[in-house]
Amino acid sequence: MIQGYIAAPIIATVTAMLIYGSYLILKNESARKVGKINLAAGLILTSLYIYYSFLSQPRLLSWFTPIGVLLIIPPVLSGIIEEFS
Repeated sequence: MIQGYIAAPIIATVTAMLIYGSYLILKNESARKVGKINLAAGLILTSLYIYYSFLSQPRLLSWFTPIGVLLIIPPVLSGIIEEFS
C-alpha cells in the first residue's frame, strides 16, 4: 500500500512534465529544453516501471507487462530526438 502512495506523486509529476514538454513543442520552443524535459520524464517513468514490474511485481502489472514497455518508449524517444536534433 505504501508503494502506491509513493508512486502516485511521482507519476503525477512525470505526467505534468510530459504535458509541459508537449506544450513547448506546440509553441516551437527550443529543442534542447524540450528534449531535456521529455528525456528526464521518460527516464523517471522507465525506472519506475522497471521497479514495479520486475522488483515489486504488483498483481496489476502481471498482465500489463508486455504492453507496458510500449508506454515508456514515446517519452524517451521524443527526448532523444529533440535533444540530438
